[in-house]
Amino acid sequence: MYWFDWTVEYHGVLSALAAVMSAVAAITLLALGISQHKWNQMHNKALVKPFLTGMLTSSKSSITFSVVNKGLGTALVDKLEARAGEQTMTMKELDQFLVERLPSFALNVGEFNNQYGFSPNERFDLVTLNVKSTPQCQSVGIQHELLSVLREVSIHVKYHSLLDNTELSYDSQNDLRILQTEAS
Repeated sequence: MYWFDWTVEYHGVLSALAAVMSAVAAITLLALGISQHKWNQMHNKALVKPFLTGMLTSSKSSITFSVVNKGLGTALVDKLEARAGEQTMTMKELDQFLVERLPSFALNVGEFNNQYGFSPNERFDLVTLNVKSTPQCQSVGIQHELLSVLREVSIHVKYHSLLDNTELSYDSQNDLRILQTEAS
């Protein structure tokens, strides 16, 4: 009975202590829940990040350079520009530049507006070169002619994720360096 008498005597103090401990536990769990929610948001954004890369495809009569979204999220294009050396140009100016330097090809240069959305695995053809006179794009002369011009040109795409405003960029010169080493 001694223990029971003690609890009756300190009932108010024990109730206050239990209330304080409950409040501390609730605040701690709330802080952990908020922290977990923020971590989940960052993790989900990282999972759906777009990743643009170049793709060069060829057939017997044409070569196409495309940009493909190999990431899991939608990419919103902020800016598309071409460069030859230090000169920045529009895609129409790139078309003129390539026509002058690649007389063996008929050209088709694509362009999209700012805020164009790339879905995952979507492909957009930027430059298509159709051989005019030679029946095969695989001929050594055509490949060297094309690579010599492509060394001068680069295409830059600035984009961001649909869920995140972090600016990302793609530069075709990274893909062309691989191509040039394979062709050597």
